[in-house]
Amino acid sequence: MAENSIYALLAEHGERIVRDEDFVECASGRWGRASVASSLLAKVLVLAYRDGLSDRRAMEALRFDLRWKVALDLPIDHPGVSPDQPGQVRRPALVVR
Repeated sequence: MAENSIYALLAEHGERIVRDEDFVECASGRWGRASVASSLLAKVLVLAYRDGLSDRRAMEALRFDLRWKVALDLPIDHPGVSPDQPGQVRRPALVVR
């Protein structure tokens, strides 16, 4: 993995760039709380946008691409998440912002 790649940037600074606290307003009574950390889903959306992937393809990358697992600080055997999960961060964030 290249030192100056988005994957390396997220691996080194991801916890400072995107935090669960940044999404507190999104986890309202109307939408409830996501079963997957909002910060993880936000970083998935960043990588998906950067790589030009749909949610479904992003979830495949989350399961199989080692660069994504390193960038997101996930174990190699992480099973990934459902393709509808990123929308749970995207929809409320659009409304709140």
